[in-house]
Amino acid sequence: KNEEKVPKKVDIKPLKDVRVFVAVYNEMVECSSCLFPTLTKLGATIEPRFSKSITHLIWKDGFEKLLLRAFELGSIQIVNPLWVSECQKTNKKVPESGFFVKKPTPVADNILYG
Repeated sequence: KNEEKVPKKVDIKPLKDVRVFVAVYNEMVECSSCLFPTLTKLGATIEPRFSKSITHLIWKDGFEKLLLRAFELGSIQIVNPLWVSECQKTNKKVPESGFFVKKPTPVADNILYG
């Protein structure tokens, strides 16, 4: 008998468990919405506001205060936009570890004015 080979089921929504807030800027121009179609296609939920309920912050050259808040919460995966591209390319939720955003180093607050 000729048995048809059933292709392995590909997860068409690999980011279905991801709740994301996007803060992506390019030369001071906000361009977060550029990622929305890809994230939606991959199944992610895009949150309109930053909150404790998000699982991922996609960040590039955004406001440092937001980035520091995400680091303070400690439970959020903070990644750059290349993570989204890699997830799209592979149609999988790739490990975030290769795309982590580094925590900014604090700047001295005690500047003396003379």
